[in-house]
Amino acid sequence: MTGTEATFHFSTPQTPSGLSEMAAILRTVVDLREVSTENAPAAVRFSGTGDQLKAAEWIPGELDRPGGETSARFCAPLPIFREC
Repeated sequence: MTGTEATFHFSTPQTPSGLSEMAAILRTVVDLREVSTENAPAAVRFSGTGDQLKAAEWIPGELDRPGGETSARFCAPLPIFREC
């Protein structure tokens, strides 16, 4: 299995603890083993399979909204969510 890497740069301000929480979410929900954070500029880096990267990019994208707004779309781009 070949690993692929990606980085998500946040458009809204993030605290160091918020970035750590995001890393924990990605490790747990997407089953990523390699996740790291950068405080300035706020970013999270991760590596995994193609499907893992799709989900890992989707999650922070849904949460990176001003004032805690959320999207009405709650469907992750993973094979287990085929009904989306």
